[in-house]
Amino acid sequence: FATGFMLQARDMEQFGRHYLRREPGAMRDPRVSPLYATNLQLAPPALIVTAGFDPLTDEGTAYAAALQSHGVIVRVLAEDSLIHGFLHLTAAVPRAMYAVRTIAAEWQALTQPTAHGAKAGTEPSLR
Repeated sequence: FATGFMLQARDMEQFGRHYLRREPGAMRDPRVSPLYATNLQLAPPALIVTAGFDPLTDEGTAYAAALQSHGVIVRVLAEDSLIHGFLHLTAAVPRAMYAVRTIAAEWQALTQPTAHGAKAGTEPSLR
């Protein structure tokens, strides 16, 4: 999915050059990409949303797995039929609107304690 689906690999490379100013190793700095952190135990609970037609999907999936391996509460929502930036397409793409509503509900479930006193976010992931 490096070309043709809104966010393209060449765009990501250009953004990286502007943001990181070509510093060697900067892309693997955990301050740039927390995926590369060696200890994620103190990370807050997370809602990871991926789009199927997005060059960043694999990174999102890997980050969710890394968080889970460090004991962090993670909810994953995989929108396999959507592209990067689908949040901006809700007026034209019905599935995007459905996804936004699902994201809101998942965020609420992650951040609010349940009625029976369980720890927020302990419900199983959507994936």
